[in-house]
Amino acid sequence: MCSAAVGIALMPLFGHLADRVGRRPVFLGATLALSVFAFPMFRLIDTGRPELVIFAVTLGYGVFVTAMFAVLASILTELFGTRYRYSGIAISREWTAALTSGPAPLVAASLVAGAGGASWPIALLLVGLATIAFLTVLLAPETRAKDLDERVSQEHVGSGAVI
Repeated sequence: MCSAAVGIALMPLFGHLADRVGRRPVFLGATLALSVFAFPMFRLIDTGRPELVIFAVTLGYGVFVTAMFAVLASILTELFGTRYRYSGIAISREWTAALTSGPAPLVAASLVAGAGGASWPIALLLVGLATIAFLTVLLAPETRAKDLDERVSQEHVGSGAVI
């Protein structure tokens, strides 16, 4: 609940920051912070002390993941033209989330079991996934100033193209 409360409070602030400095810097900063904090976060969680677990989850998820989610919708919306926006977002976000998030608990449990109960493989996986997210957004264009009201040219209207 602490993590969710912090996330609710910070989401609009990260959105405002993204409007000022750009979506990419906010997202990239959050992925870097999450990567740096991954191992300490799991060390704190492994203590089993409630106050340290709450702190770790609140910082990791309530701050760093919230910063990524605060700008993700804008990044994806602005990456795709209006003609292909729905399909582009569905394929890039929803399919990927379904393919990776679905088996994530099984993968995490297998990693912990394979490491004799240690959580470091999950931290390493988190660093790897954050690195992929970082590189993906780093290679994407900055979208802060993109015009979302682009017009579809008449030559494409009624062409029968499947989106």
